[in-house]
Amino acid sequence: DECDKLVGPLRFYECKKVLETFQIDKSPGEDGFTAEFYKFFFDLLGNDLIASLNEAHAINELTVSQRRGVITLI
Repeated sequence: DECDKLVGPLRFYECKKVLETFQIDKSPGEDGFTAEFYKFFFDLLGNDLIASLNEAHAINELTVSQRRGVITLI
């Protein structure tokens, strides 16, 4: 039963809830946007972001920028 809850398209309210758990002053992607940015603009941008991720899931392939990671050495 729990597994069924983990399978399927992402939903706005689920993503917004998870976003609230992100650490402040951290950038979850290479775009440099911080968690605060996503929290502030999620009501405006969230549906487009979720649609992009759901499309990637449907075709079983992330975009190049979604697959790319950046590691910075100190």
